[in-house]
Amino acid sequence: MTILPRRGGLATLLHNPGAGGGDHQRKVLECLLQAQGFTVTATSTKAPDVAEVLALPADLYVLAGGDGSVGKMLRRLPDRSAPVAIIPLGTANNTATSLGLIGDPEALMANLRDAAVRPFDIGCTAGPFGRSDVVEAVGLGALASTMALEPVGTKEENMANGRRAFSEALDTTEPRELRLILDGTAHCDAWLAVEVLNHGHAGPRLPLLPKVDLGDGMLDVLALTEAHRKPMQAWLKSDMKRRPPGLVLRARRVRFDWDGALPLRIDDKLQAPPADPSPITITARSRTFDILVPRDSGGHHG
Repeated sequence: MTILPRRGGLATLLHNPGAGGGDHQRKVLECLLQAQGFTVTATSTKAPDVAEVLALPADLYVLAGGDGSVGKMLRRLPDRSAPVAIIPLGTANNTATSLGLIGDPEALMANLRDAAVRPFDIGCTAGPFGRSDVVEAVGLGALASTMALEPVGTKEENMANGRRAFSEALDTTEPRELRLILDGTAHCDAWLAVEVLNHGHAGPRLPLLPKVDLGDGMLDVLALTEAHRKPMQAWLKSDMKRRPPGLVLRARRVRFDWDGALPLRIDDKLQAPPADPSPITITARSRTFDILVPRDSGGHHG
């Protein structure tokens, strides 16, 4: 059972006009919601009135776009008790993929009242940049350095370019001595990359830890040392169905001191290096959102 009203209800549709079929697709999604009995308020994720629309009461939020716009809207939702439907329209769609939301956007919208509810956590990070919610990951090192890559082709070409860029970054990144502190336990090594993951997919749809529990209030960490450089490059050229190389750790709280020698990202945004070494903390939260997952999408378990 979902937590939507049995009939009627208020739906807020937030659509990225640069994703999918643009304004035409927004109208299609709006009609699908209306056909299910919702009274719909729709706006662009880039509209000047988006804050006013978010302030309106809602029984359901529908976020239609790629990882950037979905993450941006999740951070801004004022009522985190209302269920959320995610319609993937971007390139990697890491958040949607980790939730099992795969398939035609219109099919995912077909019967939201019958969808299962899946708890979905987002984390919080603090550092010299202030505080920020984390939807995908906080990354340090080789993968983070590829976040500035601009899309230039089809979705498939852009993901291939992203994976190639990650492999090339692994070639050029120098390991950096760093002490990771996970729930009070120190892990010291020279790292090529550290990905503190909120869910299982990152970057150009890399299934780094695809089987993690998205609602367990834990962070999952994949860390790479020199020993993992060549195996990771080989994994990137494979079908990526086996688990990638790397040290896998779990914690509720991760801390390290960042001096800027390795690039740092929060989701898809690179952070400016600090003037002085600064502590970075990433903290897990528990059941931040309830995500609607259609029962035939592959994301429902049980």
